[in-house]
Amino acid sequence: MVDLTLGSTANRDEVMDLFSKIKDAFAAGQDIKLDASAAEDMSPILAQVILSAGRTASDSGHGFTLVSPSPAMIDAFQGYGLFADLMTIPME
Repeated sequence: MVDLTLGSTANRDEVMDLFSKIKDAFAAGQDIKLDASAAEDMSPILAQVILSAGRTASDSGHGFTLVSPSPAMIDAFQGYGLFADLMTIPME
């Protein structure tokens, strides 16, 4: 299991780092838990990385779980029209 955490804001480099960590974890056959409780600024690219991780996990049999998504994260996904997609990702 790989535990990852989103900070309050994620710049381009942090999003790319998260993408690399997710890709590497899935390549190693590991499940991922992503703590999103501190997320305040959700860029469209970060939203796409999260959705892609959820779809990849679902399609490949890996685990991807969002832990405590922040209200700001939920609002951002709603604003992007992606709330229904977010709800397909397991959460705790």
